[in-house]
Amino acid sequence: MQKLSPDYIIGFIDGEGSFSVSVSKHKTLKRRLEIRPEFEMELRADDREILERIRYTLGCGRIYHLGYERYGWYPHAKMKISNIKDLTEVLLPFIDRHPLQAKKRFVYKLFREIVLMVKAKKHLTENGFRSILKKRDHIRTFAKKHY
Repeated sequence: MQKLSPDYIIGFIDGEGSFSVSVSKHKTLKRRLEIRPEFEMELRADDREILERIRYTLGCGRIYHLGYERYGWYPHAKMKISNIKDLTEVLLPFIDRHPLQAKKRFVYKLFREIVLMVKAKKHLTENGFRSILKKRDHIRTFAKKHY
């Protein structure tokens, strides 16, 4: 498989990438809530090869098939990176070396801060947890629905 250029990947992330932070219930954690930073890109399934090549070039991530046939849509493929080690050792350094150009760079800055806080286990403290939620809420102000 042929690797893609960093500029191609960064342009793709600028257009199709999504930085998000989910908070979900977790039975074994003290707070009963889990913070999970995730990076995703979703395309129609007939463009899956591009996601495969991005994953191959970066050396991390997983690709999932999403069947949207029930909505009358074409099937999709989603590439996701949610492992903190992959985020901190691969994705963040890649984007830091090849900066985003669109307004998504502001979302990335907040996402990066959250990922590093989770890596440092700050999400386990009350102040850290609240700070992450505040940053996540700020990220949400950049969503398409708010424009």
